[in-house]
Amino acid sequence: RDCAPIYGHYGFAGTCVWVDPEENLIYIFLSNRIHPDVSNTKLATMQIREKIHAAIYNAIDTYCYDCGKLNPT
Repeated sequence: RDCAPIYGHYGFAGTCVWVDPEENLIYIFLSNRIHPDVSNTKLATMQIREKIHAAIYNAIDTYCYDCGKLNPT
């Protein structure tokens, strides 16, 4: 991987936007972490955004663009 710029933002209410031009990836995670009230910390405590982010990059690394399927590792 070269040093292509990657852009991202994690918002206060839990929304996440991530753009990785090298991988041709735009990832948008919409959420409302302040529901039912502002003391809700489950999104951060459970690291949901980070886990989804990792799953996307793991899938990219194992995806076969020729056949359109995930390759077993």
